[in-house]
Amino acid sequence: MRNFLSIRNLSVKEIENLINMALELKKARKILRDDLKGKHIVLVFEKPSLRTRLSFEIAVKELGGNHYFLGQQEIGLGKREAIKDVARVISRYAHCVVLRTFSQHSLLEFANNSQIPVINALTDSEHPCQVMSDILTIYEKIGKISDFKLAYIGDGNNVCNSLIQ
Repeated sequence: MRNFLSIRNLSVKEIENLINMALELKKARKILRDDLKGKHIVLVFEKPSLRTRLSFEIAVKELGGNHYFLGQQEIGLGKREAIKDVARVISRYAHCVVLRTFSQHSLLEFANNSQIPVINALTDSEHPCQVMSDILTIYEKIGKISDFKLAYIGDGNNVCNSLIQ
């Protein structure tokens, strides 16, 4: 697995593959799985969250893995601890990190210093996981992920930026 930092880093085929995998996992939610058995996933969240945090914690658990939540008060990302140091330390203990931060620059610095995959759970610029769930919903409703019109009503923010991509 590689980093998932932005929708723009995925080809249409890769998005289709992820959607198909998500559909399979969604159908099989009641079946115990061990895809992440023995894996440790660290969630580093500078910004509070309800849906993103809960969805990652439940997903890791349902796939048989272990998750560890570290909020801003535990790390002080870029303040108490340098971003590159946090990335290096977590890389020694975990198999993947889910990062929810303010700055796209912080995400990129973290990913550049990490030896494990990094998932962008939100920055001020992008929210690719939210958009992947939106694409899944679109696919479930209209049966395709291309050749349709999408209207976005809301702030020109991270979700909007990721949808544009």
